[in-house]
Amino acid sequence: MCRFSQCGVIMVISCFPLFACGGGAGSADVPERHSEAATSGVVITDVCGVLTADLLQDVFDIGDAELSFKPGSSKANPSCKGSWPVPNAEEAKAESAKAMQDYMMAKVAGEKDLGPMPLPHLQHEVRLTFGGKGFKDPAAAQVAFDSLLVSLKEGITAEAEVDGTTHKHTFRIAYDHEVNGVGERAAWAPKLNQLSFVTGRRIIHLTVDVGDAVENERMAVELAQGVIDSLR
Repeated sequence: MCRFSQCGVIMVISCFPLFACGGGAGSADVPERHSEAATSGVVITDVCGVLTADLLQDVFDIGDAELSFKPGSSKANPSCKGSWPVPNAEEAKAESAKAMQDYMMAKVAGEKDLGPMPLPHLQHEVRLTFGGKGFKDPAAAQVAFDSLLVSLKEGITAEAEVDGTTHKHTFRIAYDHEVNGVGERAAWAPKLNQLSFVTGRRIIHLTVDVGDAVENERMAVELAQGVIDSLR
């Protein structure tokens, strides 16, 4: 069983409250298919058919890099993760190992305020998540989007049982600012490297981890445009 903190992050990223996922009073009651566009209100089951190798190679200019794709496990909020090795992966692996060793030596020496341990970053990753079924109309999707931003800022409490004990943790994810030019509405959550946006009757989430915060946001915006274009 996963730790409650991990469960909470998964919940925040891909299992938003009902008003944000569709399927509630404001969602379209339609058959489940995946061949329609995101604005149609049907469930997109094959998200890896949207987040394609051609799209990633075009947006990130990664040529013939070794791409891998993994669909998410949630049927209510289908997703797909695409990943590829960082340039000079062996060199990056060696640098990461040295950084971790230096961190441990500093910790043993009693240094304070070290922050979190540096973890190896050997893969660039992108995750595309569709928030369930579409809403009844674009206006309902935008209202739900506003509610989503407020709800995550105020905090969502997750529960998980670990070794017979129920743990609760409240996660507050602040969207730093709205982003112009992406769908009807869009906002960026820097702590998640996540761009959430409304297109037609849908709310879509795009997480990009390819560089620093500025680069991640810039590439997320560009990739979101590609996703929207591919769904038309």
